[in-house]
Amino acid sequence: MSPEDEAEVRRLTDLLAAIDQDLAESSPLREALQKAGLAISYAFMDGRRNEIESVYKNLDAELSDEQIAHLRSIGFDPDDPTHNS
Repeated sequence: MSPEDEAEVRRLTDLLAAIDQDLAESSPLREALQKAGLAISYAFMDGRRNEIESVYKNLDAELSDEQIAHLRSIGFDPDDPTHNS
C-alpha cells in the first residue's frame, strides 16, 4: 500500500471513529462502523482503492444496461419499487 493509500485509510477510519464517538455505548450501529473500517482497510491493502474511488464517484449515476442485466441475473429487479427503498 502506498503512503497516500495509508493516509486515506487513516483519514476514513478517523471519520468513522468520529461518528462512533457520538453513538451510545450499546448502539448496534457500532458493528456497521467497525465492519466498514475493516472493509476499507482490507480493500486498500488488496489494491482496490482506485476501484472504490471510481464507484464512489458514480454512486448517483444511472445504471448501465450491463449492470441492470447483472442485477436481474442475481434476482434483483431494479425496476421493482420494493427494491428501491
